[in-house]
Amino acid sequence: MELSIENYIEEKNIKSCSRDAKLSRKIQSVSEFMKSNEILEKDDLKPVHLIVSSQDSLASTNTFNSYVHNPNVQPIPKDLKVAWDNIEKFIKALWD
Repeated sequence: MELSIENYIEEKNIKSCSRDAKLSRKIQSVSEFMKSNEILEKDDLKPVHLIVSSQDSLASTNTFNSYVHNPNVQPIPKDLKVAWDNIEKFIKALWD
């Protein structure tokens, strides 16, 4: 996800965050860009705002980071599917 976000920032020349910003800040910048450029609507971006605003939600950047880097944290398949369903439009918009 982080590489997709960084690629989008680079392609769209989004200046509102630096390359070394935290993932949550990058997601927020891309989300704001998509909203202001009418790429996605506010309702489509709501799940994305939840990801960056809650450190402990099942779909937070903190939790996703733990899935990747902490062998003691395993996603529950159903939770992972729900998280994907919630952010699917956002992820697809990154690559359109």
